[in-house]
Amino acid sequence: MWNPFKKKDPLEGQRANYALAFDIVPKVLNAFNTGNIPLTELENVSTFMNFADDSKSIIKWKKITISGTDFKSYQDKHMIIIRFPEPFTLSSAKAGIIVVDKKYHQTRYFTLEASFGGCMIVEISGQKRNNTGVTVADKEDLTEFASIVFSLAIKQDYNNFASTEPVTNKPEQAGAGERVIALSLNTLIEQMSARYSEWKGLFTVTPMADHVLVKCHKGFDDTNTRKAIPCLWRRKSFVDNCKMFDVKRIVFLDSVNHTFDELKPMEIDISTLSESVK
Repeated sequence: MWNPFKKKDPLEGQRANYALAFDIVPKVLNAFNTGNIPLTELENVSTFMNFADDSKSIIKWKKITISGTDFKSYQDKHMIIIRFPEPFTLSSAKAGIIVVDKKYHQTRYFTLEASFGGCMIVEISGQKRNNTGVTVADKEDLTEFASIVFSLAIKQDYNNFASTEPVTNKPEQAGAGERVIALSLNTLIEQMSARYSEWKGLFTVTPMADHVLVKCHKGFDDTNTRKAIPCLWRRKSFVDNCKMFDVKRIVFLDSVNHTFDELKPMEIDISTLSESVK
């Protein structure tokens, strides 16, 4: 039986990683999408057949359970999270997420791929690789990866941004970079709100044509808002992403006093920042 997790020489390990992430999993998902595999078999942690050839080899992988992700409103969907075997060379998949739509018997598949300065999130559709434009820090914890995929594939927050402010720019006119950064901020806000109740209701993030708008619903004078704002941006990976996607302005709007302040990521010295939220 071929076991991709068994220790091998680096070249063989790289081939195993590539075959599992980009050949076998897509073929298994195609079999499920076309009705040739039942849901019960797709959900099985360790019994995916090797569709890469005619053998009856069994592919085993680790299924990771992510806590804190709320599926109560999305009973027809769930995620299967996979950690792929090493080595993680550039463009190799570190992890994958299968988003299962039970109602329509369809799936979407995302990979977390090693890249310069972090890991990029890519959606695999057949033979196509569609970069989502989102890069996260390279770390063993897959919570951020899962949260972003949850938003992209299930909640689709980036299509449902809304702003009640009388501004001339509209969300649908937002630039690609602004949409990516807004999605990143919304993901962080959801994570922090799940951990700390005082975060709930503080912010609404909207991508605009030339900036990302962060509405502060309780105003700049609110104690929790003052503590939370630095957590939104004082991360090296976040500022790096702003620079990568050419997002020049983050506008913080005080909804109580009707004033605003703005952050210019291009002018921030990232050497003073850490990778994590404090």
